[in-house]
Amino acid sequence: MVIGRRVARRKGQQLIALAPEVRARLGVIPGQWLYFHLGRKGEVVLSTSPARAGGQPPTAALENDLRAAREQIAHLEARLRGWPLAELRAGAAQGVLQSLKTMEYPGGSLYEIARALDDIRAALKLRRVTPRAPRQRAPVRQVETVDAPVLVTPSGEETPA
Repeated sequence: MVIGRRVARRKGQQLIALAPEVRARLGVIPGQWLYFHLGRKGEVVLSTSPARAGGQPPTAALENDLRAAREQIAHLEARLRGWPLAELRAGAAQGVLQSLKTMEYPGGSLYEIARALDDIRAALKLRRVTPRAPRQRAPVRQVETVDAPVLVTPSGEETPA
């Protein structure tokens, strides 16, 4: 988490206000000493003790968890790529059918409602009609004709002009 603060100048000193999140994390009370530990260039660590803690920061465990989760995701994606597409689609369709059977509505489950509608259609001898968009007819082209003189007869002889 990044918390930005502006440096203020008061009576010849440069002051930085501690954010409430920082005060809560360090458990700082008024009058308590705080220590700055100089680290890499452009970096300072603020702590409540004069000795800097050694070892790895606590984020190392989080990085290990993240790496394990990414490896598991890669493994599952590789397994998923190994399945034929038809089987994946069949599994998805089966999941949809299962949800239709289990989801409850005021008139019953969707599966029961669909079966009742199919029974009514069969009794009335109706068939399912899928709505279609009306067909578009091609626009009629206007053709202009012009009378022209005949230059060649059907036998292939030229006519005098």
